[in-house]
Amino acid sequence: INAEYMGSTCAAVAPGMFVPFRALGVVSGASPMALLTRGTDSFITVPIGHSFHTYDCKKLRLLFVGPQLEKHIRCVAVKDDLTFVAAAADIYVYKRAQQARRFEPAHTARVRCLLVLGPVLVSVADDSQVKVWDIQSGTLEAQLSLHDHSSPATLIHPATHLNLILVGFSSGTLELWNIKKRKLVYTFAGWGSAVICCDGAPALDVVAIGLADGRVILHNIKFDETLFTFSHARGPVTALSFRNDGRAELASATGTCEVAAWGLDARA
Repeated sequence: INAEYMGSTCAAVAPGMFVPFRALGVVSGASPMALLTRGTDSFITVPIGHSFHTYDCKKLRLLFVGPQLEKHIRCVAVKDDLTFVAAAADIYVYKRAQQARRFEPAHTARVRCLLVLGPVLVSVADDSQVKVWDIQSGTLEAQLSLHDHSSPATLIHPATHLNLILVGFSSGTLELWNIKKRKLVYTFAGWGSAVICCDGAPALDVVAIGLADGRVILHNIKFDETLFTFSHARGPVTALSFRNDGRAELASATGTCEVAAWGLDARA
């Protein structure tokens, strides 16, 4: 059942009688999920069009269903009981399924990425504007402009590096920024293909970078040195994830629904 279709068609017949409530059988959308681990329990929050779902990972039990927003949800982030939702140029904060706050002033372009970094939320918009928000008060702490004005594609925090963010672009470059000093630390030239996604490795200073041409690059950002390169046969690399249980493995997925697991010990 298409809730959006039901809402639009029924409203034309009897306004207010039927409104979208829940999409049956839809468990994920085109936007990436957000993972939250609390003790031994893990939860995932998944954007579903104009709403979001939160599941318990153990049994994939649906815990919460967010409200229907006017605009399509492009990205989400989570911290404790809070869910941060970006729809168009606006950022909303929900506690469980109830709206707690809306960050102001909003971006002027669509928000592309959200990242929780300790007590702050970092948002990046399509116009390469970065805003840093205090999560508790909702106030704008800092704002900066990225040097690359192509579309930002991905945003991560390199582990153990205080106040640093790494942004990948559709142009193929990456920029490392100190958000507290509002200073560009370093620019990575890239590998001749658009950056789609990134993930930080358990190993210090190492990140995995997924490219539009199907390559996965393991790169040391401290020395700007490529360690390994893996290649998918077809499709852009759309998701990356390292194992965090002590085994040196990396999983990558493509837009053609291909998933690969790469053993890193054999290449060390």
